[in-house]
Amino acid sequence: AIDVIGRDLLDILPSPDNFPDLGKNHARLLETKQPQIGHVYTVPGEEGDETWIVNRIPVLNEAGQVKYVIRTSYEVPQLTHAYHALEESRTRLLDAVIRARLTYRVGSDDGKSSVIGPGATTTLGFDNDIVTLTDAEYVARIHEADRDRVRRTYDRGNRDADRFAVEYRFVRPDNDVIWIRETAEIVPAGAGDKLARRVGTLQDVTEQKQIEIALRQSEARLKGFLDHAPMIMYLKDTEGRFLLVN
Repeated sequence: AIDVIGRDLLDILPSPDNFPDLGKNHARLLETKQPQIGHVYTVPGEEGDETWIVNRIPVLNEAGQVKYVIRTSYEVPQLTHAYHALEESRTRLLDAVIRARLTYRVGSDDGKSSVIGPGATTTLGFDNDIVTLTDAEYVARIHEADRDRVRRTYDRGNRDADRFAVEYRFVRPDNDVIWIRETAEIVPAGAGDKLARRVGTLQDVTEQKQIEIALRQSEARLKGFLDHAPMIMYLKDTEGRFLLVN
């Protein structure tokens, strides 16, 4: 015990309050010959009581009687630390997702609805951070000018079971219109699943689209100016190659 946990075995014996239960459990193990998993007891420590979890596995002889018992013990804080580390990692990941204005969309088992979130509030403007919408309800929020095109993309993705990406305008619950880039793939049905499911991400790319639109408008104004200028105008690079001529 000293080599493994740095403490003497006598230091991690259960408190006397646990002795009656331990005796009953041992007698029950000898009688039933069945493992006992996840029993909890306390150990007095220098900084207060510690909680330990014990597993007992009986090993039988050729006559079917208990020959000896394998016992494993571990302190709960060790497991708690692992859970805390996992939760911290999850929190950091979720924070990064929210900052990227990203959320997840996972199709239901029946293939008729999707769970969206976490991130449905930041990305799509819903009151709840995780929402469930039928496919019809979600498509109804796609801008009418993009709706048919997106439906065709969905149908093609479902038919070919390919990964796809599509951009479209989405009408938030507050009626603001944003641009969404959806990337998804069809996950084949596994054991116990009736249908394949669509799994993917939704990202608010409104600012990027606004920049792209402004750039196209600027290029269009420049082209219009060049096309109607009463003189020859051109643009060359440093090596003398023509880049633009009206």
